[in-house]
Amino acid sequence: FGMIVRQFRLLLQAREIIDESGEAEVAKTLKLHSFVARKISAQTQHFSLKELEAIYFLLHEMDVAMKTGGMDGDTALEILITRVSNRLI
Repeated sequence: FGMIVRQFRLLLQAREIIDESGEAEVAKTLKLHSFVARKISAQTQHFSLKELEAIYFLLHEMDVAMKTGGMDGDTALEILITRVSNRLI
């Protein structure tokens, strides 16, 4: 779950950087290897900034629910996959 959160955090940050400064700034600003920055930049094209913010908020809610016993990890991941793949965010 932590790696999924990290990936979406990088996507959100990269989307903001691309929208403000362009793709060339992603690697430098996020201190990523150029290969990773290119891959992240390509992935951001599938999401708007608003969608990434909504996904990140959903991940936060799920994290809190898992840590407080409101939801188990498997259920959280299934809900996340369903909502993101069907654009229910």
